[in-house]
Amino acid sequence: MRDKIKGYLDYFLFRLGIKRKQGWTTFEPIPILPEYINVDLHKKQVTGVVKYDGKVYLTVFVDVGNDKIEAKGSLREIRKVTKSFKKENYIELIKNEARVLIENGIEEPKRD
Repeated sequence: MRDKIKGYLDYFLFRLGIKRKQGWTTFEPIPILPEYINVDLHKKQVTGVVKYDGKVYLTVFVDVGNDKIEAKGSLREIRKVTKSFKKENYIELIKNEARVLIENGIEEPKRD
C-alpha cells in the first residue's frame, strides 16, 4: 500500500514538473516511432524522421563517424500527440539508434 501511494505521489509530482531526488524513473511509451529513411554504412550516416499522418515534422541527420547531429523541424503542431516526448528526446533516440544501426551493419531497419 505504501509503495502504491508513493507511486501516485511521484506521478503527480512528475506531471507538475517537480522531480524528486530519489532516483525514480518514469517510463512512458513512445507515442510516434521515428522512421529511418537513409542508412549509409560506408559514410556512417543515418537520417531519421518523425512523421504523423504522412507529414514529416522533424528530420534528424546523424553523422556517426564524425559525431555530428543536425535537426530540422518542430513538433509544436503535434504536441498533443507526442505528449511529454519532446524534440530533444527524439533527437537523442535517433542518435542512439543510428549508432546501433551503424555498429551492427543494419542498412534497412524494420519496425515490428
